[in-house]
Amino acid sequence: MFQFAATILAAIAAAAGAGFAAPSLLGRSLASYELLALAAACGVMGWGLAASMRRRQRKRMLGMRDSALW
Repeated sequence: MFQFAATILAAIAAAAGAGFAAPSLLGRSLASYELLALAAACGVMGWGLAASMRRRQRKRMLGMRDSALW
């Protein structure tokens, strides 16, 4: 549950940051669908990075467990 909440918060923060930075960088405000697409992309990227980190941690724990059995 924490993982889901952290991903949602990161996506909202990225969309808000882009919404504030876009007028000075692009010279125009982003449309709502552009902000939504940016938030979705950040959410998917955050979810993928978190899943990768969980996989690496699980692999490391299994390796430690296997080495402890020897």
